[in-house]
Amino acid sequence: MSRAVRATAVLFTTLLTLLSAAPVLASDPVRGNGTAPTGSVEPTGVVTCDVRLSLVDGPLVDANFSVRDWEPFIVWGFGYPPDTSILLEFIGPVSGTFSSDTSTDSAGEFAEDFSFTPGTSPSTETFSLTAEVPGGGCIDGISLTVRPAYPFTDVDGFENEIAWLYREGITGGCTATRYCPNNSVTRGQMAAFLNRALGLPGTTADFFDDDDGTTFEGDINRLAAAGITGGCATRRYCPNANVSREQMASFLTRAFGLPPSSKDFFTDDESSIHEGSINAMAAAGITGGCTATHYCPTAKVNREQMAAFLYRAFN
Repeated sequence: MSRAVRATAVLFTTLLTLLSAAPVLASDPVRGNGTAPTGSVEPTGVVTCDVRLSLVDGPLVDANFSVRDWEPFIVWGFGYPPDTSILLEFIGPVSGTFSSDTSTDSAGEFAEDFSFTPGTSPSTETFSLTAEVPGGGCIDGISLTVRPAYPFTDVDGFENEIAWLYREGITGGCTATRYCPNNSVTRGQMAAFLNRALGLPGTTADFFDDDDGTTFEGDINRLAAAGITGGCATRRYCPNANVSREQMASFLTRAFGLPPSSKDFFTDDESSIHEGSINAMAAAGITGGCTATHYCPTAKVNREQMAAFLYRAFN
């Protein structure tokens, strides 16, 4: 099959019950601990056999639904027979047919979450999705358009993490069609990544003198106002300097308020002033180091590694 569809079935028992887990988006189908949908409620006037789609935090849609590769979405069913098996079928003109089984609860409702993993099918493909009681008698359908995860042509690794960054509007790439995954991240760019990811409030304070008039001055001041950075020296941020892995640890530990850890995870950061942040980040599962026992604190952070750090911190 040219495009793999995978699913994690989740049942809910009442109208307002939310999904407890969304999928971890990887090359293999595994259960994850994602965000429960918060914007989807049962539509009014449903009598029988109604299937709807939504993003994990979006409203129910009954036509012309669109997602990107790697993007989680939920198939909802209402008005079906209670405690009954349901067959879900995705039918694509190129990728063929994919099926998944689920069951309704005592109210005749179901919810199941999916994502499409990229394959060799066309860049955009529209599927016909049906949800029916096997054997007929209760069926509804909806169209689903699947678009590429991102427009970048130079990504080969960390695909899911970069797709997430693009979907969230944290990056548009280094050009319209390139992500430049191996480029080092500067401290100015780091400020922009974090500001977009966190949606930090604006500030009128000017914390540093060496970023005046630069592209990232507003992002840098927001980071400083939020206590995420104190700069590289008095009144200096060093916006053009590359971000090291140890600096990355401190940025993220402050940004997400990670608790300290009493465990010492790595052997090569003993002399680093960022050791506490490194251990906090490891304890939170945001990093596993550059090897099993090393963190490589002074190594530069590149753009694909930045995507991985941010994705893990948020997910």
